[in-house]
Amino acid sequence: MTKRDEILDLIFEFALGMIRYCDLLEEKRENSIARQFPNSCTSIGAYIRESQNAENTADFIH
Repeated sequence: MTKRDEILDLIFEFALGMIRYCDLLEEKRENSIARQFPNSCTSIGAYIRESQNAENTADFIH
């Protein structure tokens, strides 16, 4: 397993754990947090994927 795959696997497991946690929050009626939290927890995967697929340093400048 490459370092790249290991990072993606860790982030995926983290996101799944946080989604399960959000399910518990919904059961406890913490709806405002439970609605926002999954987006925050899963966006890190998109950022990592974007950084790994950058073709050059100009891709990081927006």
